[in-house]
Amino acid sequence: MFSGDQGPEHHFWRIDSPQREAEFFSAFGPRKFKWAIAMLLDMRGVRWNYEVKNVHRLPRSSKTQYLMTRLGYLIYYAIMADIVYQSLYQVFFGKDMHDTKYPSLRDGNMSLSFIARLSFGMTIYYMMQIIYNILAIIAVGLNISKKEDWPPCFGKVSDVTTVRYFWGTYWHQTLRRPLSVFPQALVDGLGIRRGTTLSAYIQLWLAFLISGLMHAHDTYMFPSPVNMTSEDRRNGSMWFFLLQATAITLEDFVQWCLKHMGFTFAKPSAIRKLFGYAWVIAVFWFSIPLAGDAHMQTRYGKEPIFQPSPSAALVGKLLHALG
Repeated sequence: MFSGDQGPEHHFWRIDSPQREAEFFSAFGPRKFKWAIAMLLDMRGVRWNYEVKNVHRLPRSSKTQYLMTRLGYLIYYAIMADIVYQSLYQVFFGKDMHDTKYPSLRDGNMSLSFIARLSFGMTIYYMMQIIYNILAIIAVGLNISKKEDWPPCFGKVSDVTTVRYFWGTYWHQTLRRPLSVFPQALVDGLGIRRGTTLSAYIQLWLAFLISGLMHAHDTYMFPSPVNMTSEDRRNGSMWFFLLQATAITLEDFVQWCLKHMGFTFAKPSAIRKLFGYAWVIAVFWFSIPLAGDAHMQTRYGKEPIFQPSPSAALVGKLLHALG
């Protein structure tokens, strides 16, 4: 959008290729198409001159080993996606409901409510993993890009002890560049020096605001029951992402206070990790229904992923045992 008359060819290139390589490609030629498709698929800019931060590196392997590993993961993620989706489907849609505007992921006993919230988040996770691995297999298999361009999409969940770490390192970083470019442009336009506390938090809140608007637009476009208002479909996603910015700001403030009280954070202790896990779980326990209800009440995902579902009967028995 902001590449000017010179076009994106002037600004983006692969680090193992000559600078501005695409300026020398024939317009609409095969090399130009391959360059453009590779860049569109690689939203994190891995091995491009605009690579985003916190991309996890790929273990060494041959191309064949990589493709076989991705295929194995694809099968695993498909199985898990069916299990978590069936859990969500049977908890939320399993009862006879004439109107889905009012049921919530908060409904039911503690166990069922926890399963519903967890399944909603995990369904998104596994579906993204499925899409990512399909694209990786196609792109690497057809030599559109190299296997190094497709490192793991997500980090290690065992390291998620803060909400900031969840969004900044663990969760996929494919939107990191568009969510950072616009806030940075605003900060620069206001004359606020980069690296200052004011600059950092303006960028943080604006990034989550943009993300909230984007996801709210998604749910707003979904077909929905006639008695659902625009606010029903839109506001939940907005509040969900603004709450993430609030949680990050709060945890930053608490850590700042503890540092000034003499506490050090060089190596996290077991107690600190447990406290961090509890904090992150609490934030998402409260916030997931904000976005999740907006999705589920529009009946988005009413149809199971697989027909017939291989896990439906087993999941049904487990849920029945939990009440």
